[in-house]
Amino acid sequence: YLKLDNETWYYLAYTRGVLHALSNNHSFTNPIKELKPGQRKLDVKSGQTSYIYMLSVDRKLQMFLRRFRLYDDNENSNEEEL
Repeated sequence: YLKLDNETWYYLAYTRGVLHALSNNHSFTNPIKELKPGQRKLDVKSGQTSYIYMLSVDRKLQMFLRRFRLYDDNENSNEEEL
């Protein structure tokens, strides 16, 4: 999750050959949205790992942010105990 400022953010997640992307920057998401699903595959050289890419859903971003906040809160409470 990259938050450039209060108005621009990007979320990327890679799992098992699938790269999920989401952003409030339509210049970033529209080209992905406009591709047919069969065109959303990275062409790679022989021996390299290929993957597909697609737009993610807001629910995945919210789950990530919730986990991140929980982790951050836990880390901060551990530092206070030291």
